[in-house]
Amino acid sequence: MREIGLIRWFGGYNLRNKKMNDFGFIRDDKNNDLYFNKGHVQCKLKELITGRAVTFQRGVNFKNDREQAIRIKLLKDEDDREIFYDFFYSSIFSEIELNDKSEVLLNIDEKEVLDFWGTYSEDLKVLFLYRLCLENKEFKLIEKINEENEFIRAMLILYWAKINKCSNGIIIKKAINLFKSYIEYIGENSRKVNSNINYNKKEYKTLLIEFVKACTLNEQESEEYTELLDIIQLKL
Repeated sequence: MREIGLIRWFGGYNLRNKKMNDFGFIRDDKNNDLYFNKGHVQCKLKELITGRAVTFQRGVNFKNDREQAIRIKLLKDEDDREIFYDFFYSSIFSEIELNDKSEVLLNIDEKEVLDFWGTYSEDLKVLFLYRLCLENKEFKLIEKINEENEFIRAMLILYWAKINKCSNGIIIKKAINLFKSYIEYIGENSRKVNSNINYNKKEYKTLLIEFVKACTLNEQESEEYTELLDIIQLKL
């Protein structure tokens, strides 16, 4: 039976023997740490960063008769949807890497995503909407999302326009006004506002520009489109 977990750490330089470690530890969904060796990894070793979501099976280390993790795979390589639900409702969901969180949301039912929308961090909402758009996925319950953050609401409007094929100057203008309002609020409350965005500024702007371009394919000659990109590039 496959289980879920996250990488606590893997590899690194060992000062004692002056070699790179070829092992690491996985934290399972019961918060227990489990040893694993690189020989049981079914992905590129460089992908085993701290917080990476993985699935594994349990086996025995014949050198010391202790339990260890074997047949380790990245979450993104799983095709069993139940695994994604296991992660979503587990105690370690909040600890896994951001891209893996978005992978979980993309592979469970929309109702579950919607029911817990208010618990997601700002950066997870941004990445989730970005991936929906760029991967041409349709989230049919988009209109039922109740969102207070004006930045996220702007993205929701643009994504809604894309999937309903009604992107136009009016829609873009609404998004512009929401972005402006958000920027103004952040400027006035910079000491009070705790932003949950974890991307560095350059990556974040690139992501948003790609998102806007994908949502407004038929409006890229308009003044509104140019104004929207200017706001993202110059003011965010």
